[in-house]
Amino acid sequence: MNESHDEQLELARREIHAQAATLHARPRQARVAPTAARGDERIEPRRLAYRIGELTDAHYRAFVDQSFHALLKRIPTAAESATQVAALAAGATKAEVLGNLRWSPEGRRIGVHVAGLLPRYASAKLRRIPVLGYLVDFGLSLAALPLLARHQRASDAVIAAGHERLARAEARMCAQVDLLTQRVDDLHGYAHGLRGSLDELTRALVDADAASRARIGELEGESRAAAARLDDLELVRRQLHRVIRWSDALDDAFAQIDALASAREDSDVREATAVADSVVAADARRGARNQAWAAQLGESLGPGSRVLALACDADWPSALVAQGLQAIDHGRVPDAQDARPERWLARNADASLDGLTALALPVLLADWTLPALAAEARRILQPGGAVLFACAQERVAVVHALRGRPVPAFDIDVVAHALATAGFVDARRIDAADGSPALLARVASR
Repeated sequence: MNESHDEQLELARREIHAQAATLHARPRQARVAPTAARGDERIEPRRLAYRIGELTDAHYRAFVDQSFHALLKRIPTAAESATQVAALAAGATKAEVLGNLRWSPEGRRIGVHVAGLLPRYASAKLRRIPVLGYLVDFGLSLAALPLLARHQRASDAVIAAGHERLARAEARMCAQVDLLTQRVDDLHGYAHGLRGSLDELTRALVDADAASRARIGELEGESRAAAARLDDLELVRRQLHRVIRWSDALDDAFAQIDALASAREDSDVREATAVADSVVAADARRGARNQAWAAQLGESLGPGSRVLALACDADWPSALVAQGLQAIDHGRVPDAQDARPERWLARNADASLDGLTALALPVLLADWTLPALAAEARRILQPGGAVLFACAQERVAVVHALRGRPVPAFDIDVVAHALATAGFVDARRIDAADGSPALLARVASR
């Protein structure tokens, strides 16, 4: 048996020697360049306002990609990218490329606002008019001649710096080639050393085989000792079973605590709702205030318009219906436990409504930012649609205050600026006779 084992080791040693002798003749594998992942993390779907300087810093294809990301909210196709790059190569300005994308049918539908783009785009188009465009272009170029000279000097410095970096990179590459050549020679020497180590490894394997046989005998003795410890493991299993039962009892206790906390929460809500109902019932000017606001909204929208009513009581949708409007979700307006507007606005398709109202706007802003609310309102409203935001003493607002929930301060001017940024126009104050502030704004008609 020992002779057979020695023959197998000798055969393995000869095979390893033969393979090691051919290592230096094997061809090297070609390097594979890593595949770059194509992501869209630079696209900001909800951002609809930029400054022109943010979009013109990049150059060539990076500028084209950035323009599509910002204005059309998507990645350009290969054909679209090639078209815009060809336009730049033909002498088109960056403002002209941005304007072509912004005022394309797709760009107008998205409606991104770029501050400072319109005059530059108009100037670029004016330059293309025969004769007149040449005179305009000549005058503008003459006026910008000092600036162009400065840009030329800056470009020369950048090009010189690039040449210097290329020279340094070439020197580093040559040094790396020399280093790799030396490493190849070292590897050939290392392979030769491996042949000598193989013989030592073979002897070590024989010694390890003898040691492993001795160790097997020791383990057989230890296994008999381990069998004696099984009784101890049975005791541990019983103790573990007791711990599991104790953990189940602890879970039941926590469940009871949660139930008591939930019951207390329901009681607080009922008490706060009762107080809120009495406060709203005592508001003698409520009916006249709601009728006046509903009448002004009805004049702005017209009969049959669909209006989503948020953060209000049941009498507000009734006032809207009395003006010939269709009140949407008036049976499921948000209460003190569910006043997050994104749940109600997200279920509506783009341009699917004519109006949006929130009589207790600060309550909605407790869980959402004003710019986000304005942008979402702009999304769901049709061209010519309107919003009515107010700070009235609605039941939901009183419940929030009684339960100590934070409600942001209401600044009607800040709301007007946020709506204007989101694309609303003709914002005007329609404060009630009792002093309750309110704002009416509409979406621009196309």
